[in-house]
Amino acid sequence: MGKKKLDVRIKQLIESCVKTKHRSMFVIVGDRGPRQIVNLHYILTKSRMSVRPEILWCYKKGLGFSSDPKKLRSKQKKLARKKKKHNKQEFVDTGEEDLFTNFLISNKIRYCYYKDTRRILGNTYGMCILQDFQSLTPNLLARTIETVEGGGIVAFLLNTINSLSQLYTLTMDVHSRYRTEKEHSIVNRFNERFLLSLSGCENTLVCDDELNILPIFQFSRKFNEKASKKKKEELEELQSNKNDQLVELQKTLHETEIAGSLIKLARTLDQAESLLIFLGAISEKTLRTTVSMTASRGRGKSAALGLTIAAAIGYGYSNIFVTSPSPENLKTLFQFIFKGFDALGYSEHLDYEVVQSTKQSMNKAIIRVNIFKDHRQTIQYIKPQDQKMLSQAELLVIDEAAAIPLPLVSKMMGNYLVFLSSTISGYEGTGRSLSLKLIKKLRTENTFFKHSSTELIRKSISENNGSGNDNDDENEKDKNGTKKANHSSSLKNRDLKEVELQDPIRYSVNDPIEKWLNDLLCLDAVVPERSGTKCPVPESCELYYVNRDTLFSYHKATELFLRQMIALYVSSHYKNSPNDIQLMSDAPTHHLFVLVAPVTKTRKLPEIICVIQVALEGLISKETMLETLGKGRRGAGDLIPWTISHHYQDENFGTLSGGRIVRIATREGLEKMGYGTHALKLLTDYYSGKFTNLNEDEKTIDDNTLKKRRTNKDNNNNKNHKLDKNPEKNKNRNSIKRIGDVKSIKNEEIKPKKNLPPLLIKLENRKPEHLHYLGTSFGITYPLFRFWKKNNFYPIHIRQTENTLTGEFSCIMVKEIITHELSESNWLDQFIVDFRKRFISLLSFSFQNFPINLALSVLQYNKLNSQKLTFQELKFTFSNYDLKRIRNYARNLLDYHTILDLIPTIARLYFKGKIDLEFSPIQSAMLLNFGLQHKLIDQISQDVNLPKNQIFALFNQAWRKINDYFIDILETKVGEEIPQIEEDMSIEMNPIEETLEKTLDNQVFETEKEIKRKNINKTGKKKKNNMEMENENERKRDEEDEEAGEDDFIRKETEKAQLNYLSRLNLSNYKISSSKEKWDEIGETATNGSIISVKSDRKYPKKITSNRTKKKKNKKSQKTNKRGENNRNSNNNNRGQNNNNRRKRSFKKK
Repeated sequence: MGKKKLDVRIKQLIESCVKTKHRSMFVIVGDRGPRQIVNLHYILTKSRMSVRPEILWCYKKGLGFSSDPKKLRSKQKKLARKKKKHNKQEFVDTGEEDLFTNFLISNKIRYCYYKDTRRILGNTYGMCILQDFQSLTPNLLARTIETVEGGGIVAFLLNTINSLSQLYTLTMDVHSRYRTEKEHSIVNRFNERFLLSLSGCENTLVCDDELNILPIFQFSRKFNEKASKKKKEELEELQSNKNDQLVELQKTLHETEIAGSLIKLARTLDQAESLLIFLGAISEKTLRTTVSMTASRGRGKSAALGLTIAAAIGYGYSNIFVTSPSPENLKTLFQFIFKGFDALGYSEHLDYEVVQSTKQSMNKAIIRVNIFKDHRQTIQYIKPQDQKMLSQAELLVIDEAAAIPLPLVSKMMGNYLVFLSSTISGYEGTGRSLSLKLIKKLRTENTFFKHSSTELIRKSISENNGSGNDNDDENEKDKNGTKKANHSSSLKNRDLKEVELQDPIRYSVNDPIEKWLNDLLCLDAVVPERSGTKCPVPESCELYYVNRDTLFSYHKATELFLRQMIALYVSSHYKNSPNDIQLMSDAPTHHLFVLVAPVTKTRKLPEIICVIQVALEGLISKETMLETLGKGRRGAGDLIPWTISHHYQDENFGTLSGGRIVRIATREGLEKMGYGTHALKLLTDYYSGKFTNLNEDEKTIDDNTLKKRRTNKDNNNNKNHKLDKNPEKNKNRNSIKRIGDVKSIKNEEIKPKKNLPPLLIKLENRKPEHLHYLGTSFGITYPLFRFWKKNNFYPIHIRQTENTLTGEFSCIMVKEIITHELSESNWLDQFIVDFRKRFISLLSFSFQNFPINLALSVLQYNKLNSQKLTFQELKFTFSNYDLKRIRNYARNLLDYHTILDLIPTIARLYFKGKIDLEFSPIQSAMLLNFGLQHKLIDQISQDVNLPKNQIFALFNQAWRKINDYFIDILETKVGEEIPQIEEDMSIEMNPIEETLEKTLDNQVFETEKEIKRKNINKTGKKKKNNMEMENENERKRDEEDEEAGEDDFIRKETEKAQLNYLSRLNLSNYKISSSKEKWDEIGETATNGSIISVKSDRKYPKKITSNRTKKKKNKKSQKTNKRGENNRNSNNNNRGQNNNNRRKRSFKKK
């Protein structure tokens, strides 16, 4: 193969980028692209006039050539023999192959799979080659491109295609995740936007595999070398001011022993100031400070941390630990540690030694540095999972903290100095997990420190400057130890310092490649400030459907709208990644909705208040469900259907159609004001069919717009393939073919499309899909769960393992959609009841550490119609001994340890809805902690924030309610078992014929007959005198009347009853036999109220007393017998007189 002169613009671009310290980018189309890397690397090496740049070569599986050095050398020898053999014969073209082999052998190349690109974080390379374009993702672009230093080259290798527009329909590897059984076709909007964005990148050239420039962009046609010189001059002016400030800062700290030596190694003013803040925290030696440093890629974070660790060694710190996702990420950090040692006068092997890993997977990474200049000091690398090794730590440095799962970072926070470093953009996670979760928590709980100037820090460093002498080190150790003991409390006593780096170090300011990458992936998207101060009423805002074809068309207006949407995502969610843009653009089942403020007549873009991303799922055939579940597998895509079907082993749920709310993000500053709730309400009404479709031809219009889109693509492809008249060549655009005509791709020009449909579509003008439910899946926290619960979403699944990134449990909540066509059914109630039962059982296992407020919120739902506890269930669950223990503890007769085994059973019955009682929130929390989570009283006291005695008092009140509830069940059952007398309705109930008076007369007559019979039977026996017996009875009756204390009303009523009774008696037996003349004589002599005495020949009948009266008399007699003998004798003497008087009074009454 003969030599060919390269285009001058390639050399000019590389040389100008080396001078301005900007990066250049090449897109090489063709199968022989890897061979042209040799020429680009040669030009770059000659332009730099320094050491050959290191190369990063990333690929999916196969390189297409051997990377083994032994095989390459053997191949080189074979080529040399081939040349010697055919030296005198015909010419053999082995030059290109020989050059490529020599290139692979002589240069330092780091080969890396795309799946292992995490290991290259923190490293710097001079050239980055990205092979296998179909395997690229936005995450990989951000990781790999940002490792290239200023003046370096980024090269994309594409296989041979007839037109770059074929990338629009190129099947990417990630598309297999987006396909579902319902949707197979994918519109590749991201690749289209990727190619269109290259037109705005100045330092980009598109070439074929012979390095012929393809003028598809305006910049590719005209390369102005004078413009590059002007940019270089402007950059030098901008950097000169900052360099002067940096030099002044270095001069002021020149006399400071440690800081003055290390500050000279700072490259920018931001890095120098951040280094001073780190040194201020080290010099304090309080071991209660956390310093967080965030920045974009290439700002010198790892370098600043390396110099900080070197300073900590100079200040006498003994145990320093460093962690990162991989030890290979710490390559730059350890390089600057050694540079700091050189500045402080440490020499290797004499003052310190380096220990490298022997594991092949770590690629000989440094894992330990032992320092023994003054005393034993170590710098040890640990894995993020080994936080138990930090018990003796004095300083912990966490590099690339955003790539470490957040729970691990939280567990590593302890009673020692903690320095955090994280990238806020550039790779998955984007640092928002750290900033929105951990740092926000530190701001609220800890003492906030804001660095305003560097003068105070300089003073603290000069005052607390540590020397390397033995005596000073010992004194500092003692102080350090005492302060460590004083501040060994919780993290709430710590100080937080925040540092942010702005100026890049890896490359110059205003790098075109960085700007292009930020614009493509919206890495620097910021929510714009609101124009007005008033907030619109939520009910006045409207929900619109976003047309994705227009959104990703790369027009200026749509790009601004897209950046606003991404900014809402980043500010509201902590789990963001650049891959989200590709998911939004290419996933066929995803749809976007925005809630905007009331639109005015101005031409400005509407203000976005809330963004909702919905993914349509379900409608899986039953055959597929049975086949997949029968094999114990899960299908790709359709998160909620496959998860629920696998969890409940229900093959019918996957056949339903549903919508999963992937994200809902509200504008920062407008949270908790009702906008998200209003947006969800409108979305539910839309899928419920409550929005009237005013446009009858709406569906045909959508189909026509899709057809126009496809026809436009076909027309563009036909224009680009003017010489390809065979239509069969254009059928499969995904296939990669050899270039048939070079002019076809050279004459191609890529521009944004025109005549696009409107960006925002009213919900009335779009026909909704038929859905059975709306669902969501998120990392469960109490605020999020309360938001979805308020909007009538019900939990049906919580994953039992924590998320590795956030440490949260994934939760799936569902809301049933009721339309005119779909009536309400009970399929959701069955899942709710089963989920509740499982969750109650798992609270003592996987969910034992669930927050109490979150667990109660999950269990307390109104939509639960369970049967109450019956008598049979009560007797089956509890024995008689158990019920007795429950009763005695309610009466405070037992200790709570006696009924501890019964609490889990009662708690399950209560939270299942079997026990119909209402407890206070604290009582419910204690019942859940005791019975379901099986926590001890000390843990419950911390969760509820109450002392133990109050906890037991409240628990005993709840236990009494439970005891009363069980007693009611038992009494109800006993009442049911008592036989009830059945009334015979045929019997007539009539009043008796006899009157009450006649009945009493008959009773008196029967009584008289009985008395006579008894008197006759008592002959031959000694009898007491009737008068004495009567007097004794009268005395006892009077005593009873006096003791009873009856009132006047009762006495009058008694007298009336006696008179009525006497009037009905037959008194003939008591008739006095005296003549009338004698009665008249007595009446003349008697006065009013006097007592007369008449002698009668008849005897009076014996007085009858009732059994009740006899019992009372016996009691009174027993009391009387207990009196003294003297009182008894005196009473007997006076009894005769009293009896006569009482007899007279009784006779008067009669």
